[in-house]
Amino acid sequence: MKEKLGRIYKEGNKSIRNDHNNHRYEIISRNIENFRSAKKAYKELTTFKSWIQKLEQNSQDANSRRDVISHATKFYKNLYTKQNNTEMETQATHKNTSDSIKPIEDFEVYEYVNKLKAEKSPEPDGICNEALKLERPS
Repeated sequence: MKEKLGRIYKEGNKSIRNDHNNHRYEIISRNIENFRSAKKAYKELTTFKSWIQKLEQNSQDANSRRDVISHATKFYKNLYTKQNNTEMETQATHKNTSDSIKPIEDFEVYEYVNKLKAEKSPEPDGICNEALKLERPS
């Protein structure tokens, strides 16, 4: 029984392989005879699918590349115009809340300077940590 199934499996795979090879050969020979181009044959033989087969936009299907690009363009334009509006709203709310933020006290700055590590590379302003520690008031 096991041997019989193995033989059937091998025969099936062999016939599928032969059919596939015959199909490829027919397409290539037909395209070379008719168009004198193997490029068209290989395009016809590619078996992959596109990532986006269709998009739905306002109950309309977008199947062509041009439709998909226009749909994506509209989507991102809409996305970033909404983002700009929300940024403006948050800036307006920050202006209103800036009165509630307390100013930084001198002792907070001195505490932070004391915590800085020595022998580190300077910040973009060019001032190293040792200079800040030397110039602090006692």
